[in-house]
Amino acid sequence: MLVSGEVAREKIAPDVSLFFGFEELDFCLRVSRKGYSILVDCKLFLEARAFHNRKNYKVPFYTKERKFK
Repeated sequence: MLVSGEVAREKIAPDVSLFFGFEELDFCLRVSRKGYSILVDCKLFLEARAFHNRKNYKVPFYTKERKFK
């Protein structure tokens, strides 16, 4: 992840107590709340979808509720 020097000067940093990718989400939300834009190269997401054969995947309008015993 590339981060603007302005973000670092404002001392916006990830929360080290978070784990498994949530620190990145938290960091991006903090940056966004301070008014900075988050830019993502969508080509990377498209390549990942192609790799996992999910280019035609459609999110269902609803999800069926599952009951666990």
